[in-house]
Amino acid sequence: MGWEVAKNETHNGQFRRFMFFCNTADIAFGPVFYLNDCYSQDDFYQAWGRVNEFVDPRRLSEDELWQAILRMKEYFGEDMEEYLNE
Repeated sequence: MGWEVAKNETHNGQFRRFMFFCNTADIAFGPVFYLNDCYSQDDFYQAWGRVNEFVDPRRLSEDELWQAILRMKEYFGEDMEEYLNE
């Protein structure tokens, strides 16, 4: 019983979309989000452990999950300006 992320690349690998899913029930949860400088699921899991202290994303509220994703975006050097103005 656990969770994973799925990754999809578009525009010749320029954009990387991620999504969470429960690998026991095979059900996706949370928003689809971009981490364009995160090149693999392994990079994602290592960063998740550093930034979000290995918290199980299935146990987070919608707002808590989004905050965890924003921390990941900041970790990978994404432009945070658009998110800070929301």
